[in-house]
Amino acid sequence: MVEKKALSEEEVEQKINELAPEWKKGVTEKGVPFIYRVHHAPAFMAGIDFVHKVAEAAEAENHHPDIIINYRRITVRYWTHTASGVTLAVVFQFCVLAGIHTWAEGTDPWTAFRVWPAMLVSGLGILFYYWCVVMTLRTGDLSIYYPITRSSPLFVVVVGFLFLGHSYSMTMLAGIGLVLVGAFLLQFRPGSHLFSQPATLILATLAMCTHGVITLADAEAMKEVTPEAYMFVQYIFLTPGMALVFLSTRPPEQSIY
Repeated sequence: MVEKKALSEEEVEQKINELAPEWKKGVTEKGVPFIYRVHHAPAFMAGIDFVHKVAEAAEAENHHPDIIINYRRITVRYWTHTASGVTLAVVFQFCVLAGIHTWAEGTDPWTAFRVWPAMLVSGLGILFYYWCVVMTLRTGDLSIYYPITRSSPLFVVVVGFLFLGHSYSMTMLAGIGLVLVGAFLLQFRPGSHLFSQPATLILATLAMCTHGVITLADAEAMKEVTPEAYMFVQYIFLTPGMALVFLSTRPPEQSIY
């Protein structure tokens, strides 16, 4: 059974961006975070078939979503009631739903192998990124080093401009700059020193660069294959690696169940 430990809002956003960017984050009237995704079926009965597949997966995982049917528009919404937040179980389950979505759309999932080099780079990058982030947060001051791990847009812009021939408007660059500065200021704590832990600074920088590489690889892959097929096939192979990263980094007192 996947561990049902509630994630913070920052962790929810991080997981969505890394694992399933087509999902969105919302908050209930009581302030409980949830994630949701809208599926547009080609016909009403095709939408009902999609709901049946989601229900079967939910029952197997014992984690049941809200499902809202508006003719051909189906909204699937998840949070956890037991931990009062979005959990790792939910993160695992929306990876499963990528497979269901692939089936519902009639997409051949194996078309994802057309971009296997990008998938390989992205998959290995995700494993390395998670390891770097866990080690960074375990050994360093969260207020200093976490914003660095989330600064991959800066890496993407620099690499895109220098090596990929991309151009960016001043408005976009200013927006990225404001977001990065804001992230540091929100987390900053008086008395913190960026260079007080060089090893942790290196880990955080590696995490930032790796996430940038993942973003670039995924962007290239999305030019040729659908997101749901790409994610479904990638996570067939990535899930065992994720389990190894979890087992190698979890605290001894933390249960795997």
